[in-house]
Amino acid sequence: MNSVSGSDPGRLSDTGLVGAAKHAVQGTLRALHLSLFRRPLPRRVALYFHEIDVATAAVLNEIIPFFKRQGYSFVKAREYDDDANPERRMVFLSFDDNYLGWHEHLPLFAKHGVNVAFYCNSLPLDRASDDPVVADYYRRLGSPADRRPLRSAHLRDMAEAGHDIGCHSHSHFNLAALEAPVLEQELRLNRQMIQNATGMDAPDFSFPFGQPRHLPATVEQRVRSAGFARIAHATSGMLHAPAPRGTIHRSMWRTERNLNANLAELRVDGQWFVRRFGRSPLG
Repeated sequence: MNSVSGSDPGRLSDTGLVGAAKHAVQGTLRALHLSLFRRPLPRRVALYFHEIDVATAAVLNEIIPFFKRQGYSFVKAREYDDDANPERRMVFLSFDDNYLGWHEHLPLFAKHGVNVAFYCNSLPLDRASDDPVVADYYRRLGSPADRRPLRSAHLRDMAEAGHDIGCHSHSHFNLAALEAPVLEQELRLNRQMIQNATGMDAPDFSFPFGQPRHLPATVEQRVRSAGFARIAHATSGMLHAPAPRGTIHRSMWRTERNLNANLAELRVDGQWFVRRFGRSPLG
């Protein structure tokens, strides 16, 4: 995947000839795993998204009824982590970063009767869209279409609607690139601001960039020492891997691809590659 810029712990670089070569290798690895490492659709499916635009809303309106028809129940992070029944079919939906569109789409989740998790960065919280800090934050995320941050009142609404408001670090930096005092501040400030906004505990954490190489053992230990009960990864190809208690493996649902193409990715067992190289074979 991407290489970390030493001058900016919150931005990943993937450009030029090196980036082109990486994309070519990733394409080969993806094709190989889709053809040779296929398994049945997993009974435990954890998916992650980012902003909710028109395409994402359309996807959610398609996949929520689809999984319900297949006998899956939609659960929150704690239930997904706690339920050890290997026969139960569960889906855990989650969203990372900080987008006003999350709040605007609360009626969509209410319509389908599902609760989800929103892992929120607190740096842009309660700031205006034209604040330079907010502009830099969304620049580091790749300039998504929705560059409007949430306010604390929005998070309260979302929590009161039954959704989990988790933490995603304060600034969305690569945690592996931070010195210990900065890392601890990122975790402490994030959790404090989320809890102040919702009036509820925030025991769930999703780390930025989501690949195992961005959460080395020393960083994971500090995250758990900060009081987080569950850590969500974002590494496609790991839904078939056994997860220790307190760890949730999630797969990206690619809104630019159709239902069958995404289901094919969910069937991939890429755990050997992920554990060997610290990144997803699916890109």
